[in-house]
Amino acid sequence: MIYTKTAAGRAEIEQRTLGLSALSRRALILMDGKRSIGELTPVFGAGVELTAVVRELQENGLISVVDGRHEVASQQQAIDPIRLPDAKPGRAPMPQAATLAPAKAPGIQSEPLIAEADPLSPIVLAQVQAILKSTATEYLGLLGADICRRVDAARDRTSLMRCIAKWNMAMREGRDGREMAERYLLQVKALMED
Repeated sequence: MIYTKTAAGRAEIEQRTLGLSALSRRALILMDGKRSIGELTPVFGAGVELTAVVRELQENGLISVVDGRHEVASQQQAIDPIRLPDAKPGRAPMPQAATLAPAKAPGIQSEPLIAEADPLSPIVLAQVQAILKSTATEYLGLLGADICRRVDAARDRTSLMRCIAKWNMAMREGRDGREMAERYLLQVKALMED
């Protein structure tokens, strides 16, 4: 079976209100709607039985089974409120860049809502990426893999800043990275300001 986090599950990850065990929290974080329980089991090591963990997460409404028809229906419900009259049924309209810029009022200069990518020196980009990836790997373990993928994909200041924010939150939540987060964040900020 494949499970995904519900809205309550995503909230629990951020707020930690239920006091889940470390194993349950880790399982909740890893349930991404793509990997089956069979694929996740080796991540937890030999001898770890996930059946009770899955049951606990389901009973608390933190995860749900991914069912292709259910997923399509819930995605359709999310799309329907924003469907334009000329949109094809079952498909969300694709906004055009021109519709995202606000109309200009006489005498008022407006900025487009779609900003140009903020360039960043390739050397600075590589240095910051190296810091983020090495610390994510060292202090976050498996949970740092997603951050490393995002960092690798960053090509400008804006996307890198998003990665830094995710990295910083993860480091501060982690047991081992909490103490080091501030030190590395200062290094990253210094590089970004140069």
